[in-house]
Amino acid sequence: YLLSNANDSQLPSRGPDASNNEKGMLMAETEKVEIMNFDQEGYLEDGKALVETGKKMAAMADQIADEGYDAIFLMGVGGTWDELMQLEYLMNKFGDRDLEVYLIHAAEWNVSGHKRMTEKSVVLTASESGTTPEVLEAVKKMKEMGIRVIAMTSPEGPIGQAVGAEGCVKMASDHGSGGCEKGYYLADCFGLRLLYRRGCFPKYDLFIEQTKDIWKDLLDIRKKFEPKAEELAKKYALAPYTMFVGSGALWGETILFAMCILEEMQWKRTRYITSADFFHGTLELVEKDVPVFLFKGEDECRKLLKQGNYFGTMLVKMGYADALLGLPHQLRGPHQGRGHRGDRHRRVRHPRPRRRLPRHRLPVDSHDPRDRPPGPLLRDGHQAQPQVSSLLSPVRLLRAAPG
Repeated sequence: YLLSNANDSQLPSRGPDASNNEKGMLMAETEKVEIMNFDQEGYLEDGKALVETGKKMAAMADQIADEGYDAIFLMGVGGTWDELMQLEYLMNKFGDRDLEVYLIHAAEWNVSGHKRMTEKSVVLTASESGTTPEVLEAVKKMKEMGIRVIAMTSPEGPIGQAVGAEGCVKMASDHGSGGCEKGYYLADCFGLRLLYRRGCFPKYDLFIEQTKDIWKDLLDIRKKFEPKAEELAKKYALAPYTMFVGSGALWGETILFAMCILEEMQWKRTRYITSADFFHGTLELVEKDVPVFLFKGEDECRKLLKQGNYFGTMLVKMGYADALLGLPHQLRGPHQGRGHRGDRHRRVRHPRPRRRLPRHRLPVDSHDPRDRPPGPLLRDGHQAQPQVSSLLSPVRLLRAAPG
């Protein structure tokens, strides 16, 4: 449920002190909306149970902190590797200088290892199936090395048995809905608790308190976005391929959505690219009928999405709704939703066609439109500016995967 910004002006804003009536407004507005292939009641049941499971993850983090460690390794493969990117981002952002956090791919570690991994290291991994071959192989080797492994998986599965029941927390959903954001929540309970014990994240208890009822909000967002999701699917499903641009805390989610949801599950051709690199090559592939989706968050990396102009006939922003949560500003990024006019009213741009200059006239770094030759002088002596579509103003995406 990546949120289209058109919803920003439709949803009521509420802060941390909102009344119970205000908190119930969202569900009341959309309670009759059905979501395709989604168990709504089961999702809420799983969410309520997950809060208790998160306490077990926090307890494991406390034990690790008491025993001591030299480095934290976040290990996944495919979608789980993508999901753990957000925790790597958070721990490196809020951690102190002495904290070492590494994101490793299980398949790559199996063939090359990691020089900083020792018997004092701790590994957090995940496998909803409990049978992921690369993770299973890695876990067995790590246990032989005496490395502590925490796994978000079923204790009864092959990976769970290799780790040991005392190091496992079941991540799989009993109802098959919303597994990704539940994995995010458990991983954050572990990682942020470690930061709390280091004195780097003092508002951990506030974070837990403010997110204990998040599942109702996430369900309502799904309902609110369902009609828009159908509209976007009908409009862009037959595109030759689609680009997805993200950065910061959303980069892992950008990869996961493009690769796992669209490529693996729906056989759609995609190109995912960081906002920092978009203008250094990928821009040249944006032509007519190529949709470009921007995943825009609240962290400092949203500035990278504002640094230039995006060319294409279909520019679609996926953002946030202010009514998403009653989270206090201390728990949100520096670029929180503030009702930007551009966010609410201009979601899809249709820029004027781009005129390509002959290759011999292009500067060396010609793939960046900001480096192209300036326009002619106007009558008043000012330089004419190129006719390009400007990037739309900021929006926010909650860290969660599409249902």
